[in-house]
Amino acid sequence: YLCKLKSYVRNKAHPEASIANTFLADECMVFCSRYLEGFSTKHNKPSRNEENQDHQESDLLGEVSSLFPPVGKPLGRPSSFILTDLEKLQAHRYVLYNCKAVIPYL
Repeated sequence: YLCKLKSYVRNKAHPEASIANTFLADECMVFCSRYLEGFSTKHNKPSRNEENQDHQESDLLGEVSSLFPPVGKPLGRPSSFILTDLEKLQAHRYVLYNCKAVIPYL
């Protein structure tokens, strides 16, 4: 917060007044930006993790999984890795013991 206030200082002879003026100008811009349509401001820009509800990824069978819904968006280039037998067993047991959707089948 102090770094932001330091960046507001334009006149080193009167730093308090300079901070107050810049803060007031910033608040005015924020207030006015709330009423602007069609512009991306810090109050109306979409979340980084906002999901497009119309487009949902599907699994290999073309169905959307209710057990593991897609969350977020991938970053970077996709990579694959191979699980060891122990890791597969641990993942399988974790899902069996911790997933509420699996309980009726146990």
